[in-house]
Amino acid sequence: MLEFTDNGMYCPRADLYIDPWKPVKTAEITHGHSDHARPGNDQHCSHSDTAAIVQLRLGEAIDV
Repeated sequence: MLEFTDNGMYCPRADLYIDPWKPVKTAEITHGHSDHARPGNDQHCSHSDTAAIVQLRLGEAIDV
């Protein structure tokens, strides 16, 4: 299901990392806290309920 790597929790089926702690290609951001919403990823995904705060925090466009 999930693999724990140096970059964070990786989900191979979706090819994304969940709240990665290092920059990755695709990051699923679960919520806007600083330990979850970190800059530097190529692509950010978030639930529409948290997208605005994640976008404000990162200053970057995200996919919902």
